[in-house]
Amino acid sequence: MIGLAIVLGYLLGNILTAYPVAYLVKKESIRKLGDGNPGAANVARSLGRKWGILVWAGDVTKVLLAMSLAKKMGIDGIFILTLVGVSAILGHCYPIFFRFQGGKGIACMGATVLFIMPKVFPLAIILWFLIQRINPRSLTLVIQALVVFLLAIGLVYPKEAFFPLVGSVFLLVGTGMLVNLQVLREMKL
Repeated sequence: MIGLAIVLGYLLGNILTAYPVAYLVKKESIRKLGDGNPGAANVARSLGRKWGILVWAGDVTKVLLAMSLAKKMGIDGIFILTLVGVSAILGHCYPIFFRFQGGKGIACMGATVLFIMPKVFPLAIILWFLIQRINPRSLTLVIQALVVFLLAIGLVYPKEAFFPLVGSVFLLVGTGMLVNLQVLREMKL
């Protein structure tokens, strides 16, 4: 069942909502608009905020659907559910149907956090926006935000969930680094 859920997550991740939205609004491939990235931010900059929100909602929904289906299949371990979310992220970033050229996976990562730790999801959003506003290329700032987030997990969730949740956070951080190597290279202390 786990293997099936991971494959299903990857295939759902392949649904890049930026493509149909760009064709619907501009009759153009999203690859020819803005920075060419098939993600919500590029759609918002190129087509308008409401279209960016629609793409964001689609990207979040596909991950939540993959993880919900995995849960219905009897998968309930936090870390395994995170693996299903990661497979959807990888499907979004490296979609087989688009020659492995997808988005950056930010909305998909957020959806995974929302599914596995909804109580601290608002803090994740606040920290992400703060980092984007202050300096998204500051490694020091990212590490500080990560420490705050891990402390919040320890305060909000029962101690038996702490280590699986922390493992999930590090799996998501590692995935984020893997799919955004260019950003990682640009980071400075």
